[in-house]
Amino acid sequence: SSPLGGFGISPWEALKENGEYIITELGHNLRLRSTPALSGETLAWLKQGEHIIVLDGPEEADEYLWWYVRVVESGKEGWVADNPGWYEFVESPE
Repeated sequence: SSPLGGFGISPWEALKENGEYIITELGHNLRLRSTPALSGETLAWLKQGEHIIVLDGPEEADEYLWWYVRVVESGKEGWVADNPGWYEFVESPE
């Protein structure tokens, strides 16, 4: 049973804490937000090919799961919505 209940959120998470991901074509222009909500101020627009590292989360709001991330290229930190297809996992070097 999923703790997300009837919120219409997929129990499948695209992101995991401490993971590194690259923004895909589908995720291009993803908003990095100040708070884990659609009403959060937009801090940056993430572009295809940028890397993020998941630092914390998830939080649940506005029928999304939200993760606190750092953008590798800029060092900016904020919240992104979890959506399958927006992120591609970057394998950790052995």
